[in-house]
Amino acid sequence: MTDDSRQIRPHAKRRPGTVDRLPAEIKTRIHRMLDDGWTKTDITEAVNAFLRENGGGEVSRHAIGRYTQRVEQEGARIREINAAAEKFAARAGSIQDAGASAYVRQLARTFIVERLHGADDETPLEDLAQLVLMIRRIEGTADQIDKRAREAVERTAKESASRAEEAMRGRGLSDDTIAAVRAKILGAG
Repeated sequence: MTDDSRQIRPHAKRRPGTVDRLPAEIKTRIHRMLDDGWTKTDITEAVNAFLRENGGGEVSRHAIGRYTQRVEQEGARIREINAAAEKFAARAGSIQDAGASAYVRQLARTFIVERLHGADDETPLEDLAQLVLMIRRIEGTADQIDKRAREAVERTAKESASRAEEAMRGRGLSDDTIAAVRAKILGAG
């Protein structure tokens, strides 16, 4: 088989598990229990008790384990993206172009596509709302990077203009010549 004859197949969506098929309300409860530090066994017991009270079936501890593992992996991915965005924001004071900002925005787009590709009709609205919030934070970080880059360029230009003005005054140049050179350095001339 040659490289030309290979077909590229898109990744198949994962088949929804037992927990994925539960109502969004129950999945939201599971997320809260995870946030509060509940064990998988305790979560399984609580979910099954709720399901029994409401005429539903049961879920296994393994199903809860697989679901929580995916939730934790997604959380780790979100933390990774936020850490990268914060790292670039922290470095933005020394960056004099929009490269870091563009990188942060591309990072956000990549995550969005990955997340939406994995979403299905059963994805809790809370998850999508968190995604929107994260996107806003990343865009805000990218905007901060742009602002800091502009400020760094302006600060550098002012410092250069001041140094040039001092050097020109030391050489006895006229005030008009100094003003013209200063304006040129600052981009006003």
